[in-house]
Amino acid sequence: MDWRKKEQERLKANLANETFVGTKGELRWKSNPKSVIPLDVFRDAGVTPPAAQAECSEEHITSVLADYRASQAVLEAFERRAAFGPGAITVDVITGKTYKT
Repeated sequence: MDWRKKEQERLKANLANETFVGTKGELRWKSNPKSVIPLDVFRDAGVTPPAAQAECSEEHITSVLADYRASQAVLEAFERRAAFGPGAITVDVITGKTYKT
């Protein structure tokens, strides 16, 4: 059995044993119930995803990216203040947006 077939069987077993059905009919990992299983896992396993999987996956990705952007903004503000001190005005040379530390 080649490695691709072994991986496909492993993923099928995980989808069968390590998941639960969410409120919209999507599958989620038992070990990380906030995370919707990505569509590529179904593709790699050779399994058809539930009808709601694509929509829920898109919503989850959008939410994760929004959280990431918000946390990055806080980190960038912290770094600007550490680099330039309080009250300094900095400019993003690409966007032209100004920031006050």
